[in-house]
Amino acid sequence: MSKNINALVVGAGSFGINHARILCRLNGKGIPDIPVIDTVVVSCTGFTSADSAAKALQQDNHISALRVAPAQIDSISRLNTVLEEFNPQFIAICARDRKEGDSIHARYTAHALKYGAVLSEKPFSESAGDGSSLVPCRSLFDDNHAGWFGLELPMAVVARDMLRNDSMRKLFDRVKKIRIYWAAEIRRKNTLINDLALHPWSLIHPLFHMAVRNVEDRGNEAFIHLQLKHRKSGHRVEA
Repeated sequence: MSKNINALVVGAGSFGINHARILCRLNGKGIPDIPVIDTVVVSCTGFTSADSAAKALQQDNHISALRVAPAQIDSISRLNTVLEEFNPQFIAICARDRKEGDSIHARYTAHALKYGAVLSEKPFSESAGDGSSLVPCRSLFDDNHAGWFGLELPMAVVARDMLRNDSMRKLFDRVKKIRIYWAAEIRRKNTLINDLALHPWSLIHPLFHMAVRNVEDRGNEAFIHLQLKHRKSGHRVEA
């Protein structure tokens, strides 16, 4: 990456605008080895919304980016136009297509990786159970820039919302066993899918202390036996 960079945030919802706000303030934090951000581009599917988001960010008293620019991105064609115009070296993909859901992120990432590092705030899979939603991301396996990729899944928010649900909280307090399914591709030459694997145990009630009892190597699979202990009641759960 060059010393001075541009950053693009695709999608200005609650998470996207938070990414943009952090990027706008980043150089004022005095963190060493952080590139100087010239322009933060914030996008929505409509230009009016993007313009409003950009203007709101420009009013931030803590802004350190030199410029905040609005952009309309409602298709791969528009994404490519914006990428070509601003040449961002960091791209955060936080959008969600109303019709296609999260499946757009693999295609957006494939185009954005040609320019710089990509952070996708949402997973590629729709959890359909048959693997069909992973098809669009297959082209990323052997991408030369696959190492410039990260996934931020807002698990903490999901866990918080679960704990605010009385019935869910009570269920955790008396559950006898939890079964977790976690599938990851491990035989390919790079670890992109492993790096993207979701960690469902991060949703486990934080009042439980988690201990790994045994890890059984089954060749292409592994079986992990956990024991959870409720920090207050002492209630034990097998997982």
